Amino acid sequence: MTLWAASAALLLPTSALAQTFPTDDQWVALTCAGIPSWDPVRDEPGANDERDAVGDADAPATYVYADDSFAYYRMRLDGDPGVDADLRPFGWGVEMDIDGSRDSYEVLTIVDGISNPDEVQLHENTTQRTPGDPTDPPEMLVGTFAVPPHARAVLAEGPFASSFNGNPDYFIDWAVPVADLESVGVLDTTTLAMVFGTSSSTSGLDADIVCHDGAGDPPTLQGSSTDPRQRDGSTVADTDSDGLADDEEVVIGTDATVADTDGDGFDDGTEVREGTDPLDPMSFPQGLGLRGGGGPTGCAASGDAPFMPLGLLLLLAFRRRR
Repeated sequence: MTLWAASAALLLPTSALAQTFPTDDQWVALTCAGIPSWDPVRDEPGANDERDAVGDADAPATYVYADDSFAYYRMRLDGDPGVDADLRPFGWGVEMDIDGSRDSYEVLTIVDGISNPDEVQLHENTTQRTPGDPTDPPEMLVGTFAVPPHARAVLAEGPFASSFNGNPDYFIDWAVPVADLESVGVLDTTTLAMVFGTSSSTSGLDADIVCHDGAGDPPTLQGSSTDPRQRDGSTVADTDSDGLADDEEVVIGTDATVADTDGDGFDDGTEVREGTDPLDPMSFPQGLGLRGGGGPTGCAASGDAPFMPLGLLLLLAFRRRR
């Protein structure tokens, strides 16, 4: 087979296998920094209605599931993304980190409502041009899958019902064949940190990122990633309960048995999410409380006095005595 023929075969729309979307009790709700995946309503200018991801502790924003043939993804939206065969002209997807670095993603799967006909796409991101940037476009289209049956829009009802903006919310659900995911390294045992979001295109996520408040700084892959899970939503080993999987800590170089490797008062997972160095006691998040204090993400309450990490205090005292 010629190289051109092999490449063309990869890109042929795939719908040979029929899938059945999970039942209500099969979906696995995802968490970010230990709390159910969340997103404020209308937090990103211009990303409204079907481009507005929403969620809170009672109605999580994102879910996954997998069986032997397909992996399934679900995202809660403030508006109706359209009927299955005629989606609104936007994108809804998830970027997956599979190498443990958290500042890059290697795989993107996205529902493409812009193409005609609509399709689900699977991309490989071989070069992260800007570390931590969820808008970074992937380089390689690996496969496309027909819509329907590989994506659907459904009303959030029953145990999933919500109405964040006073109107009923919806889900966009999509499915990707396991064989295709495994071809780009997403195995059933792979540790995944996932960033969900909406898009005005199919080249990265550039509209509304889940687990990020648009009123603050721009989103990052590190700051908005889910807690590590496997393809089917199963939890992974996190011996020190710092929010990083043990195999991620091997990649980063932190100690999987010690939550705060550099002893600066902030656990390794918090430092990775905040973009500081968990191996450097002089690099730590500013304006956050010490590990174990504050809210569920370790944030100090508004108006609290700033904390000085014990390790830093000792280091400064030592330097003053020299």
